[in-house]
Amino acid sequence: MTAPADTVHEGPPLGRAIDVHAHFLTARLCAAMEEAGPRPAGWHARGARLEPEAALAVMDRKGIAAALLSVSSPGVHYGDDHAARELARAVNDEGAALV
Repeated sequence: MTAPADTVHEGPPLGRAIDVHAHFLTARLCAAMEEAGPRPAGWHARGARLEPEAALAVMDRKGIAAALLSVSSPGVHYGDDHAARELARAVNDEGAALV
């Protein structure tokens, strides 16, 4: 998981808000993204780190009570349906371990 930028919300704390658009990257997803190479949208995993504690600290600072996690773009499909299913399962398991 990458920590949300401190500039996500400028101003007073959000008062126990729920973030419904929180992306996460796992080690396995980052490896798959790097193997697939640069994507047209410019997404890459270079430098991404799994840092749940940093993300939680930003949530606390911004007044966010909970976050709904979704896999970051470009997702898990890189042309092979079987590999995408396996990667999706692995990423979902890694995400479940975060909560």
